[in-house]
Amino acid sequence: FDQDRDYGVDIYGKPFDGYLEYHAAVFQGAGEDPAERDDLVKALSNGDKNDNLDNELMYVLNLRYNPFGKYDTVDETDLKYTEKFKASIGASVVFNAKKKDEKLEDTDTIAGVAELSMKYRGFSWHNEYFVMTEDSESEGDSIDSDGFFTQAGYFVIPKKLEIASRYSMLDPNNDVKNNIGKEYSAGINYYFRAHRSKIQADFAHYVTDSEEEDKEENRVRLQYQIVF
Repeated sequence: FDQDRDYGVDIYGKPFDGYLEYHAAVFQGAGEDPAERDDLVKALSNGDKNDNLDNELMYVLNLRYNPFGKYDTVDETDLKYTEKFKASIGASVVFNAKKKDEKLEDTDTIAGVAELSMKYRGFSWHNEYFVMTEDSESEGDSIDSDGFFTQAGYFVIPKKLEIASRYSMLDPNNDVKNNIGKEYSAGINYYFRAHRSKIQADFAHYVTDSEEEDKEENRVRLQYQIVF
């Protein structure tokens, strides 16, 4: 469902002192190709073909309501230790959407997401639900998919030590049975200098349904981030 980076124009604002937020954007819709990025202007001026196979632009609309005032949507944690309860409700829709950051040929794709977030005194809770419909012009059929995740975190030591957990589900094709993927994960994070210097560790268990036998996988991850 992720649309990732792209080239385009975005008109946005935060009226009513941040209680509302909106975005209205139009993008090339072909994704960002690092190998061609430096030659993008030259390629377009020469009429070279790019990855936008149907020459249709991608349109994005987003609306967010923050009932208790401005909400930091960039940071999913409550690293700043919000003293007053904060919440945010948002929704977005994408026309001529990409899939895995690629344009689908002869396919009309619409994607949408609804989300709910809240923070209070070191506790954070974030939820997103995704949908996508792919209508093939050549084959005349469609594929509907959806998924969601819910995650929560709490600072045992304010602004320093956080524990977190997450559950997610993905159904890549609603018409196909026994293909649902699920994720169960838990982690612990320590912040030396906020997100500029932190160490994170997590364990995740993945289950993919199958008609014969469910596939199960585990992942253990340890990472350190430093920003100059």
